[in-house]
Amino acid sequence: MFRMGNKLKFILVCIILCVLFLSFGGIFLVRDDKVADLASLKNNCDIVLLMGSLTDRTLGAYDLFVELDANNVYIMRTHMEGIELFHQKGITIDNQADLAKKALMDLGLAEDAIIVIDGDTESTRDEANALAKYFLNNGHSNNLIVMTSKYHSRRSGWIFDKALSKSDVNVYVSPTAYDNFDKHFWFTDREQMADVVLEYIKIFHFVLIEQWK
Repeated sequence: MFRMGNKLKFILVCIILCVLFLSFGGIFLVRDDKVADLASLKNNCDIVLLMGSLTDRTLGAYDLFVELDANNVYIMRTHMEGIELFHQKGITIDNQADLAKKALMDLGLAEDAIIVIDGDTESTRDEANALAKYFLNNGHSNNLIVMTSKYHSRRSGWIFDKALSKSDVNVYVSPTAYDNFDKHFWFTDREQMADVVLEYIKIFHFVLIEQWK
């Protein structure tokens, strides 16, 4: 009888934890510093456009640039797995960073406001470190806005906060409005469920391992 009681308690605890995760798991992932409401950022900020989801993040960066009259948009040139096979066959293909730059220019941004940094980056941490290294030797604003997807915004903020912790740069996060991620009902969509589960795995990796490197 005692064992049965413990088993029921365990099941009850699991159910409660599942309900809490479904209710608040998506909400926790989203960090939005409401930068459009901060008058101090007007004409006094840079934007870093993280690679990954190209269309929604690029459009978000453009809107934010125009709204805040930002100085520059930084984009890291990312690693493309297996690109050497294309090169061996004489095939050239644009890097995602170059596609984002072209899109921003087509939308109306001046080419000299878009800075693509060569870094062959493979992760958000790589992007943050590449930008921090660039800032050491180049002029920049003291305010940096991270443009990314909603579900990716919390961890991105942590990573850039750490990478730039020894600099004079204030880090803000502004997830793109074009992302259809639903922080309340993410569990009703298969792709959003996959994004959330993978993001928590990456958060655990960052907290336990990555931030200490």
